[in-house]
Amino acid sequence: MKKTVIPAILLVMVLAGGSKAGLEKPLPLIPAPVKVEFKSGSFVLEEPVSIAVFPADSPELQGIAGIFADKLKSNAGVSLKTSSAPGGKSVRFAMVKDAELARFGEEAYRLEVTPETIEVFANSGRGVFNGAMTALQLLSTAGKNGAPCLSMVDYPRFPHRGILIDPARNFLSVQMVKSVIDKISQLKFNTLHFHLVDDQGWRFESKLFPRLHEVGGQGKYYTQDQLREIVAYARARYVTVMPEIEMPGHSRAMLASYPELTCSGQRPEVAQGPGIYSTAICPGKPEVYEFLDKLLKEVAGIFPSYYIHTGSDEVAARDWRDYAPNQELEKTLSEKGSKGLQCYFINKVNQTFLDMDRGMTVWDEMVDCLPEGARVQAWRSIGAARTAAEADHEVVVSLVEPWYLDYPDWPWKLRRVYGFDPVPKDLAPGREKLIMGGEGNLWGERAPEETIMPKLFPRVMAISEVLWSPKDARDWDSFKCRLKSVRKAFEKQGVKFYIWLNLPPI
Repeated sequence: MKKTVIPAILLVMVLAGGSKAGLEKPLPLIPAPVKVEFKSGSFVLEEPVSIAVFPADSPELQGIAGIFADKLKSNAGVSLKTSSAPGGKSVRFAMVKDAELARFGEEAYRLEVTPETIEVFANSGRGVFNGAMTALQLLSTAGKNGAPCLSMVDYPRFPHRGILIDPARNFLSVQMVKSVIDKISQLKFNTLHFHLVDDQGWRFESKLFPRLHEVGGQGKYYTQDQLREIVAYARARYVTVMPEIEMPGHSRAMLASYPELTCSGQRPEVAQGPGIYSTAICPGKPEVYEFLDKLLKEVAGIFPSYYIHTGSDEVAARDWRDYAPNQELEKTLSEKGSKGLQCYFINKVNQTFLDMDRGMTVWDEMVDCLPEGARVQAWRSIGAARTAAEADHEVVVSLVEPWYLDYPDWPWKLRRVYGFDPVPKDLAPGREKLIMGGEGNLWGERAPEETIMPKLFPRVMAISEVLWSPKDARDWDSFKCRLKSVRKAFEKQGVKFYIWLNLPPI
């Protein structure tokens, strides 16, 4: 059987439609895989096709097979029958011990396509799921000529690949949250950054402090059962749901519920519009930390994510300086003013995280006074990512330009999204490993539920490739070609793409 080996550096030539491997059209995959070895022949999808998992009694693999079969039915109209000993054409998912794959981490997988079988091998269920999503794209876009026979080894460039959604500003139904998880998991994202609270709304049901959702939620919040349902749905698709509970700023909904957490004791109203508000949690009140310790432990009981995001950005408190305990506290701080008080606050709250053996993530305003074990999310500049990494802190990058997905997606902007790289160019040697990945952020002020998918697509597809594929395998022309094919598979699942994509040619 003739074989053509395509290393990562040459893979883009084949994906872009070149003929070096004898292919007539690009391999329809997003994100692009690391290494592909093409062989002669193809796997033509036609019933009957069986599906099997090994070991056969693995509930985890059976769950993956069920998701795969459901999506293949939607995308290609083909139903797969389950078989413990498949004969004829079959799709197989197997958990194995593979030393080569183990070198690339638990998300790595091997995919083998022959005229009669498609097989996915991995050391973990997470790897099997990634391979299953690659197989899904191949079969969903194969057409009558079938998927090309090949052997593939694939693994991610970055361990953190996320999308932020924001029901605090515009509440999202449970079904929409699930739909986002479902779609991003097919593109190998592994984190949903769930921005649950802000000035405009509190969306987490608290059994300990019920006024949070009763007052701050304004009738729209997720019950704890619904949140557990979302977490379980995401877990089945190997997506971690990381909640964000904003503090000390962006906390007007919290303080409207419990005004005793302010320095003044005055009750603010839940914010009704966008902006940065001047009310913030009081850093000089000991009872504040008792409250937050209980609240964060309640949140951690719902969300198993190691990291919980505390925001800690855009603090504009007006009543901090007039509060006598804050003035006394400030005398002991190396940095004066509200920034010193904010640093004190966030380091104090971090003790709860250390007690829980969890980690705090903060926005890059805190880059100069990061607590022990904290991770930084850089949004204002790539320089903040550099500063944090050089201080030995892990970093997630989601710069406002070009990875804020609530901003308009003009036709020319997709290329900028694809061209951005989260690793600072002048990062000190050895610090690259601290850039854990990135996120595309879809803030809620300009994103009511009906706009979610058009705002996500196609930009999430570009981000997925930046975060998964080798940097030297990324190619804009290749991506445009593959986008046309992969887009059709997502449209069959009901995804609406941004309208500008329908006007000029990509």
